[in-house]
Amino acid sequence: MRNVEIGKYIPTIARAICAAAAFSFALSSQAAVVIEGTRIVYNESQREVNVKLGNVDEKVGTLVQIWIDEDNIDATASSSGVPFILNPPLAKIGPGKKQQVRMVYIGENENLKQEKLYWFNMLEVPPKSNEPSSLSFAVRTRVKLFFRPKAMSGMVPNAPETTVWRWTSTKEPFEIEAHNTSLFHMSMPSVFLEGPPTPIELSRGTMIAPNERVKFKVEGLTTPPDSAMKIRHSSLNDFGAEMFFTKTISLSK
Repeated sequence: MRNVEIGKYIPTIARAICAAAAFSFALSSQAAVVIEGTRIVYNESQREVNVKLGNVDEKVGTLVQIWIDEDNIDATASSSGVPFILNPPLAKIGPGKKQQVRMVYIGENENLKQEKLYWFNMLEVPPKSNEPSSLSFAVRTRVKLFFRPKAMSGMVPNAPETTVWRWTSTKEPFEIEAHNTSLFHMSMPSVFLEGPPTPIELSRGTMIAPNERVKFKVEGLTTPPDSAMKIRHSSLNDFGAEMFFTKTISLSK
């Protein structure tokens, strides 16, 4: 999950921050409303999915706007055009209170055969401050929404187990490819090459879509690749827990 300050809602944020520093304005951009969980899974066989929001501010209520986009960070609530209905799309959450958002899929004839990625967005509109010369920012939070069509009913996420790793270049510059052969996305907070005296970090935060191939440059490797070298990576499950895997790397092209 990540918090993003919205440029389109606050004209030229960088300029505003500089002005605030110059005039000693008080800045406030800490999110008061949090989304329960770091990801959402929606199986098409479900009638609905409920997402819980919580206002951690015990003194002030907060207004939030909620929408879903199809992996387009620039989409707004009015332009996203996704096959979901949210109720409520706009909510005032009282101090220390919770709000449940009902999500219903209304898509038809999409004929999906694999998991599809959407994003659940929450824009928090800060209350007007009573402090003089204060500057507040709207804070946007996005979490991944994984939609699984009926064709995947009963399937267990298996991307880490079925992903194929291979060397695509065994000469400098060295390169390794990961091919996600599953129908699920795979989110990897960390990827390391093990076998050299010191593990080599290949990535910190990579997601591979179903049937996608991603290449990693191997920097700092001083010896040719061999069969003793392995991939050690983490992957997030449906609950956001980090699981660890060790995989062999094929030397064949």
